[in-house]
Amino acid sequence: PGAAGASPPPPPPPPPKVSPPPDASSRPQVLTAAELMKRHLRRKANLKIVESRDAILVALRDIVDAHWEDTDAALEAIGHIGAQMEAFELPVEGEEWGSRLQIAKKGGGSHFEGEELELATRAHARASALAD
Repeated sequence: PGAAGASPPPPPPPPPKVSPPPDASSRPQVLTAAELMKRHLRRKANLKIVESRDAILVALRDIVDAHWEDTDAALEAIGHIGAQMEAFELPVEGEEWGSRLQIAKKGGGSHFEGEELELATRAHARASALAD
C-alpha cells in the first residue's frame, strides 16, 4: 500500500539506437596475393591497350572490313589476327573486346567511345567465328 498522492514511476528509458551495419565501402578491402597480382596485370594490360589505342582501332577496322578469297585464306588470316590482337593484350579467346576496352579515364569518361566499342564487339564476333 502506497501513500496517497505518490507520483507514478518514471517512464522506462528509450530503447538503444541500433546502428546500421557498417558500409562495405568504408571498410578497407583485403585482397589476397593472387588478387593483387591479377589487379596489377590488368592495370599493366590497360596501360598497353591505351598506349596502342590508334593501332588497335586500325586492326579492328581491318578485321571487320576484310574479305578473303576462300576458307584457307580466312584460316590463315585468323592466325595473323590472333597474334596481332594478343600482342595488344586482346586475345581472341579472351574477354569480349567491346567489354574489355571499357577502360575508364582518371578524370571521367572512357578511353574508347561507344562506336569504337561497337566496332570492337563486331570485330571480336568475326574473329571468334573464324577461330572456332
